[in-house]
Amino acid sequence: MYSPLSLVNELETLCKQPIVETDYQGQIDHWNAYMIKLDEIEGACAEMKWRGATRTVPMAVLERNVRRADSTKTIAFETKPEIVVHTDAFLMQNMKNYEERFCEPRVKLPQLRIFISIEWLERESLKLVMERLSTISISNSGV
Repeated sequence: MYSPLSLVNELETLCKQPIVETDYQGQIDHWNAYMIKLDEIEGACAEMKWRGATRTVPMAVLERNVRRADSTKTIAFETKPEIVVHTDAFLMQNMKNYEERFCEPRVKLPQLRIFISIEWLERESLKLVMERLSTISISNSGV
């Protein structure tokens, strides 16, 4: 089990790993590895719930804040994840007659940004389509 500090350090290390600017597949793999870590955080947050008499309140929620920005040559993907902590959930669970006040501190996690060349993306997409189309046999089609 990770301590919160080691988890943030691991995310920070992942964000700072050098990726060659023109290694677009490497950037995508890097992004996916980061998203897998965020999936783990999201899963852990989903498990922490306060169960009251009338409803269930999450004690923490992960907000990924993913943004895509297109230019003429590249597509930029950026995520600025934050964990939103519902501190009142703890108090509602542990204090009788506590009235909810919605105090929600945020824990900012390391952000990640990648840039994918539109030219590379078009070429790779076209290559994938042509590979799939090459599996179609037209000799026995009855035409």
